[in-house]
Amino acid sequence: MVIRKSFFTIVLPQYLLIYCIAACSGSLLFVQNINVFGYGIIAFFILMGVFKKNFRNQNAIVFSAFLMFSVVFVRLLSGNIGIDAGVLSVSQVLVVYCAFLLDKKNFLNRYVDCIAILALVSLGGWILQLCAPTILNNIVPTQQNLFNKSGTYTTTYHGLLFYVYSLTDSRNCGIYTEPGRYQSILHGALFILLLCPKYLNKSRRRMLFDVVIVILAIVSTQSTTGYLMLAIIMIGFVFTNKRQFNSSIKKCITGLVVLVTSLLIFDFLHNGSASLISSAVVKKLSETDANDMYSSGGARLRMIAICWNYIVTKPWGVGTISVLGNNVSAGILKYIGSLGVLPGIITLIWLFRPMFKYHDSKIAALTFVVIYIYQGLSQTYMFYSGLLVIPIVLNELSKEYIEEWRHTNNENQFIGSKI
Repeated sequence: MVIRKSFFTIVLPQYLLIYCIAACSGSLLFVQNINVFGYGIIAFFILMGVFKKNFRNQNAIVFSAFLMFSVVFVRLLSGNIGIDAGVLSVSQVLVVYCAFLLDKKNFLNRYVDCIAILALVSLGGWILQLCAPTILNNIVPTQQNLFNKSGTYTTTYHGLLFYVYSLTDSRNCGIYTEPGRYQSILHGALFILLLCPKYLNKSRRRMLFDVVIVILAIVSTQSTTGYLMLAIIMIGFVFTNKRQFNSSIKKCITGLVVLVTSLLIFDFLHNGSASLISSAVVKKLSETDANDMYSSGGARLRMIAICWNYIVTKPWGVGTISVLGNNVSAGILKYIGSLGVLPGIITLIWLFRPMFKYHDSKIAALTFVVIYIYQGLSQTYMFYSGLLVIPIVLNELSKEYIEEWRHTNNENQFIGSKI
């Protein structure tokens, strides 16, 4: 078998960068090597820009410069933010551009394939974790100890690159330290499959397979945020005009959702408080009390309140250290509280404008806005690379299409005038 040179120069590097996109959303590998990822991705983008003209992307360069300028401004103003905070945000954006610009035509297909494979592997690991933990321990014997933010306790994780799990948690975390981060890349891939299918070059059977695997992986995370975001995407899918969708695919996906929902309801009626819905949704929602320092919902509400207070009283930004504390949620509000209201508004416009400008459906665009904000309020970061893929690729591909159309149209007008 002859392996083409492009496999080593384009295909393999793009798959590695796609893995980095997934990792940058908060994987165990990323958390333990955050500066290596950050500075490494920026260095790669600059180096490729020197040798490849297509890497000199104006959107990527201007927005990265804007982020760094905002960090430096707040640094000079308050002194409470380090350059590493800017490097983290810039790298989470640039990693998407790096992977996309390497091969624009095949990027989304390979991205969805990669996420589906990671989801399939995680389902296998999760099943082994529940049914045969000894076998899984022999397959991934690596142990990684990770302290919490305050340093009061540590969690031992097994695995690193393809599946990560803790003996104290029975949920599917994929390559991440918690399921709330894992579900963000799953929902990004599901959004592409259901609401951006025209950008994919896949058979009906393969798309349906990917949808099933991704939905099953989301269910296995047992994440309240994941379930609510799944419901939002499915509602958007049902109400979006999907002329490009074959009716049989729509029926299959709708049938799958009905089946999973029926099983969850049956589990709840049969097992009550021990059911999946009770433990992952009802219990967590009932524990959402800002005064309860031990509940995840309470911690998020408390962080939202802290950040909102900073945003209202000091709209020019107070720096990461002042806002962060020991909390790990409300990423969007932390970002706005850290850098200021104006950079926050500019960033949100940069994120959501391509969806409303270039997507065929305003309902789909609104669906993306809702899931991104919900993810940003529930988890740590402002930028989740797995979700950033959607507006960045939509913006770049649509602009290229428009420029191509204009160029062709102008040529036709020129030829017509000559005739």
